[in-house]
Amino acid sequence: MKRRKIIIAVAFIAVITGISAYGGLFKPNRWRVISNITKSVLKIRKDKVWVSNTYNHDTPGWNITHFNDIQSAVDALHENGGTVYVEPGTYYGADIRYSNITIKGPNDNRKPDSIDSFDVQEEREAVITGYLTIKGGIKDINIRGLMFKGTSGVKSVEQNSNVVISNNCFFTNSSALDISTDTHDGWIIEENRIEFTGSPDSEIGMKLSNVSNLIVQNNILNGMGSQSAVEGILIDNVVGTKNGANVKNNLINNFFTGGIYVGANVESLNIENNMMSKIGKGNEGNKNRGAIVIYGILNVNPKKGSIDILKNTIKDSFSGVTIAEKNNVSNFMINISDNIYDNNDFIIYHNGTETLKVNSNNFAGKDNFEIERLIYHGVDDARKALVTWVDKNIYLRSDMDIGKAIIVAEDGYIINVQAGTYGAGYNSITIGKPLTLLGPSYNSSSNTASQNSLEAAIVCPIDFGNSQAKDITIKGFKFINSSIDASGAGNNLNISYNSFVKSNSSSPYYAISNSRSSNGIKSGWKIEHNSIYGNDSEYGIELKNLSGLVLSNNEISNLSDTAVYINGVSDSTISGNTIENIGLDGLRFSEITGSIAVTDNIINKTNNGITLEGANAQNTPISIKNNSFMENRNAGVNYKGEGRLDASQNWWGDESGPSGDKLMGEGDNVAGDVNVKPWYTDPDKTTLASVTLTWNNPSGEKSLNEENHITITANTPMDIRNVRYLLKFMIGNMETDSVEVMVGDEKIKPAEGNKGYYYIGGPSELKAGIPYNIDVTVKYLESAEYIVKAYAIYDPQEN
Repeated sequence: MKRRKIIIAVAFIAVITGISAYGGLFKPNRWRVISNITKSVLKIRKDKVWVSNTYNHDTPGWNITHFNDIQSAVDALHENGGTVYVEPGTYYGADIRYSNITIKGPNDNRKPDSIDSFDVQEEREAVITGYLTIKGGIKDINIRGLMFKGTSGVKSVEQNSNVVISNNCFFTNSSALDISTDTHDGWIIEENRIEFTGSPDSEIGMKLSNVSNLIVQNNILNGMGSQSAVEGILIDNVVGTKNGANVKNNLINNFFTGGIYVGANVESLNIENNMMSKIGKGNEGNKNRGAIVIYGILNVNPKKGSIDILKNTIKDSFSGVTIAEKNNVSNFMINISDNIYDNNDFIIYHNGTETLKVNSNNFAGKDNFEIERLIYHGVDDARKALVTWVDKNIYLRSDMDIGKAIIVAEDGYIINVQAGTYGAGYNSITIGKPLTLLGPSYNSSSNTASQNSLEAAIVCPIDFGNSQAKDITIKGFKFINSSIDASGAGNNLNISYNSFVKSNSSSPYYAISNSRSSNGIKSGWKIEHNSIYGNDSEYGIELKNLSGLVLSNNEISNLSDTAVYINGVSDSTISGNTIENIGLDGLRFSEITGSIAVTDNIINKTNNGITLEGANAQNTPISIKNNSFMENRNAGVNYKGEGRLDASQNWWGDESGPSGDKLMGEGDNVAGDVNVKPWYTDPDKTTLASVTLTWNNPSGEKSLNEENHITITANTPMDIRNVRYLLKFMIGNMETDSVEVMVGDEKIKPAEGNKGYYYIGGPSELKAGIPYNIDVTVKYLESAEYIVKAYAIYDPQEN
């Protein structure tokens, strides 16, 4: 047996004189004791004690090293600390008031295994039926290997640090761990098992508050489906820390409201690699439920905090992550990444007030609209904030409200809209911020909006209020008896790949219009690849006061008035559009104030293909080229402006060219002062009508100074005035004047400043279909290989 140090104090009795103890000679009446002094009593130093409910007065070391209750054993260690070994049996709790205390049960190396597998034999357990309460601002406490049963567990009050709770099992009807007062630091809670056995009160597996540098790992918490088992782990007030809290590798199952509840004032928290199931399926009236619930105002400090939710597996629960109603994440970062979700009502349920951005890798294998169905947020309820997993994108399902999505979307967002019908019940939908609305009919590989069963139909008008909002895009929708009123839009409006269909007489008289605009000139508008079928409505597109307009590749048909009316336009391009079956004008321009190019359009079966009013082609560059005009009743081009308009290089429906004043063709009429020469002689616009030159072949060997006679014949399908003819001579690749050119008796001089060029005929008039011959005599003055070219030239302004 170990030797113990024993200190024995001697009691001294001081007397006036000596005393003999022999023979009982003490005379009490003669001698008196006047003082007694005791220096100390027996004292034993120890760092290990044992507890068993079988210990009693007969046990060696009774009430010194061996006790039958935990409280006495802990008190016996006093300020020196040590280990309390608790044998199998049943015990009440204790208050731990001293540092450096370990309370160790008989199963301190156990692992919690799994939800369904856990070997517990009560007769081999140290069963605690009350609370072990840590108090007094102590440190270095370790509680392990115990079994807590009934209303029992571990509590901590005051400022206690460096505490380890491990390898315990809790079969409890109360909170197994309650750290809810004062501040704590450096806690590790690991490899415990907590199961609820039922209680009339709402309880939480672990209440962990005001703890910094907290680690909760490798625990199993099972709420057993009891309504009293409200939450698995509650964490809040994790502030002012270096590492915050780590909750990882735990298995949490079957809690009524939440698996991990994150409360207020959390600066740093990592929730990683936990497995959670069957959580939040009860308590249906509570929206703040789910496997992980972010609750309260996360961070009241000005500096930014963060929560990382990573690599967790969540299944069969109300939601994977829930952001509670009171939550404010404006100064907070929540990183939700690489989690696995299976058979949950929602992946994310967002009741908060700030947009939540999550990583798309949470949703591997899921279509974005399928993901949207599993997320509850501002698109479902405009009072809530958004969840985004593709940056600045919202995905709108067919059963959702496009008006709500526009309200909650932030500037610059893209609202992706699933096939379905939208806008029923709205007088109009207003867009007042930079947004993109993207429907499923958008297809950049087709010329116009695709026509298929996967259409997002808009059945009410869209407008922009008076916002003057810029950078708005609307693509890929089918507007049924509805329109876009762009009067309130600002710069950079893009309306593309939409179809507009009118099926009743009460529909708007236009598809796209800004006719009510009164806020100056707008720029950067693009209206492209749209299909407009008017069913005898009036206008297709009606625009005014625009600069830099691109109107291209649209298909417009069946309108009673005008396909496109533009009033006040500059520096714009109208190209690639197909316009047909129009009651009045295909394209109508008024007040052209800057350059405009009208190219590559097909305009058929209108009254006037193009009408231009208030234009001055002499002062403003206006180009109408490479268009096709066919079967336009009054005119292909109806020009009512000043100066001569250039409308050359177009197809007019006949190889002979257009008809009209001084025009002999059989194609569409041209009205006004318009140059149409040359025109295309085929509908594919491959060949331009021009002067055809033929000559008797001047090739072969020639003698120096020999007169060579060349006859040039000019022919053309159109009347041309002021035609001149040109011969060009070259030796190798260099122009040369080593020739003598005669027309009749007139010697032709080379053109001034143009070596090798000889004009061989003055201005003359060619009549359509009547050949014109010129006889030329040429002498070659060098012994060399000459190259000879002939040209016919004319001035379009004179034709």
